[in-house]
Amino acid sequence: MNTKLSLMAIAFFSLAAAGCSGIRVVKRTPSGGELALVGAREGAQQKANEYMAGQCPGGYDVLEEGEAVVGQETSTTSRPTRGLFGDRQVQSNSVSEDKREWRVKYQCKGAEPPAAPAAAPADPAAPALKTSRAGAVREVVVTF
Repeated sequence: MNTKLSLMAIAFFSLAAAGCSGIRVVKRTPSGGELALVGAREGAQQKANEYMAGQCPGGYDVLEEGEAVVGQETSTTSRPTRGLFGDRQVQSNSVSEDKREWRVKYQCKGAEPPAAPAAAPADPAAPALKTSRAGAVREVVVTF
């Protein structure tokens, strides 16, 4: 009986955790997109996989996955104090912390990757770069 009760409790808490999770579409393109996972990680990842499978019937590749800074939270605490001459003063302390979320960038299989932005025209006043045949920068020459 205890085993049955334990299994029911585990199932309940698993469903509750999955229910407190979701995804937010950050960016959607014809060839893929970017999702933010919200809440419990396992449940959110499952919902993200279902969403990506629905968007990409031929399958998808995860291109990038990781934390992204999406804002900042600042908390301030204040407390009254007495100054040197008995006058009332307020002492404040502020702490700022980055708000982060887990994001997944994906691309549908068989889709062309998004085109890279066009390069800006070369500036004749910019320093000349010498490159090797492999394309790696080997030397920077600056002329005045």
